[in-house]
Amino acid sequence: MRVVLEVVSGPFKGRKTVLGTNDSLSIGRSDWAQLVCTYDDRMSRVHFKLRSDEMGCYLIDPSSRNGTFVNGMRVTDCMLRDGDRINAGMTDFVVEIEGDSPEQARTMTGTSWVPKDVDSVLQKSTQQRLNVHYTIEPCDSHLTLYRGEIAALSPAKLALVMRLMHPLHIIVDLKRLGMPLPEGLGEPQYLFDWLDPLAAKAASPILISPAADNDAWKPLVDEGWGQDAVVCLFSKLPTADLVAHWRTICRGKSGGHPAVYGYCWPSVLAPVLTHSPASQVSKLMTGIECVLVEFPDLPETWQLFGDAMLAQALNKFGFTPPLPPGTPGTEPVNLPGTAAPGTPASGSSSSKK
Repeated sequence: MRVVLEVVSGPFKGRKTVLGTNDSLSIGRSDWAQLVCTYDDRMSRVHFKLRSDEMGCYLIDPSSRNGTFVNGMRVTDCMLRDGDRINAGMTDFVVEIEGDSPEQARTMTGTSWVPKDVDSVLQKSTQQRLNVHYTIEPCDSHLTLYRGEIAALSPAKLALVMRLMHPLHIIVDLKRLGMPLPEGLGEPQYLFDWLDPLAAKAASPILISPAADNDAWKPLVDEGWGQDAVVCLFSKLPTADLVAHWRTICRGKSGGHPAVYGYCWPSVLAPVLTHSPASQVSKLMTGIECVLVEFPDLPETWQLFGDAMLAQALNKFGFTPPLPPGTPGTEPVNLPGTAAPGTPASGSSSSKK
């Protein structure tokens, strides 16, 4: 293993430092760092550290004031790859790595890397300059509803940003969407797994849990918006636990006969999360941090349901919070009228709503 860190911009442009296997290096503006960038006032005393072993090279940011960025993304820790660009303060670095095994290293450490072609929305969000406006509305369910315009930020882009905090799980009805499961997402996992295979294929939404790192799911979210076909769940629960919970939520009986509760479709779930009793919604949201879903009557907007603390996370990504009450243009939007939420489907277990 051999790592070369080169300064490519800033006061010490051209300077190179070499790390060997099981070596480490700290970078900052003070003598507490091993690689000292004295004249970079935007650097912290010890801004970031590199550590290498027989499999790869890792970056750690010990809470620097202005952040460390790899390929445009703010990071606290990540695995580096050959050619990655690092920014700290006013200084840019490029790392050259020989003899690493990044796939093996990620498997063994759980530490991932930052893609070289990072989406510009993700770059802006980690740099706290996304500048997307949203509104806040309290719900009868004791949840808080955050609403924004998809013209400013598409649902898939929002899901990418939220995935920085919590793993993303998607429920999608491909029949309503009229499209096949994209390549790269594996075999379909039917939500209504209690049905026989033919019935499940005909009637059941599928689960993408968790959403793949390759972003093959993004067209499903954006193209499914406005078609009552897609729900995005953000949860730290183990996948098996989340899937089991959601299947329990959707499976029930009506008049002693098997039935499907349509929480997997936005036209049912959105009004439930808005208007249903807190006790009912609390059970539904067990282990779920937030839910991204459409309102059928407002397809030009996205809706993010979570707790009151979610606003702090949005603001840290650079979302623009609402103006103070009384400011012109801040009148609340009336939520669309809905039928009684959570009503089970009639007929057999393969019926919808």
